[in-house]
Amino acid sequence: MVSKNVSTLLREMDNIWKKTTKCRSLFPYADRNSVGQQKARTAPYYRQFGFDVGFDFGMGLTIDAIDEINSVGHYINQNFVIRLFALLEYYQIIGNNVQLDHTIKEWEEVDILRRLRGKFAHSSGGYNPDDPEQKKLCQRIVRHFGLNDTNPPDFPLPIDEVLERIFCACKRYAKEFLNNQNPEESRTAETET
Repeated sequence: MVSKNVSTLLREMDNIWKKTTKCRSLFPYADRNSVGQQKARTAPYYRQFGFDVGFDFGMGLTIDAIDEINSVGHYINQNFVIRLFALLEYYQIIGNNVQLDHTIKEWEEVDILRRLRGKFAHSSGGYNPDDPEQKKLCQRIVRHFGLNDTNPPDFPLPIDEVLERIFCACKRYAKEFLNNQNPEESRTAETET
């Protein structure tokens, strides 16, 4: 049986988040209005974590380059979802044989993570708006996180508006879930976090 050490889990979650923000600082969202731009700096969002990256695009950004940068960024976001789910599953917080605890406030973000992971880990990861289940999940994400794009071409995963909120909610959920199972552990985790 997996040790239910809350502080270890939280450190491992932080490590996944740190690696994701480092990777995304190298592949930040590129706006299609940036065509022709030759130099850029990573977004302020990443600079707040200490990742200040400069880019030199030589002859200038093309639509194809912008699409590729955004595609790689989305791939990194999908990887974050899969890795975070895998860690929570390892600690038996979520998974096929684990019921979501609807008494914990953050259960909905955990459920969204679970459903996204199913789409990304068991398919090409692309969004099919003709699939009613995928469309329902996409609309749920837009609604739950208050996103402006009501008809996105892919599952919307902006790091600052969706992934960071899922990450923080999952940390709170995991801590409460494990503390409910091991009340003695909760006192130790509270002094360490």
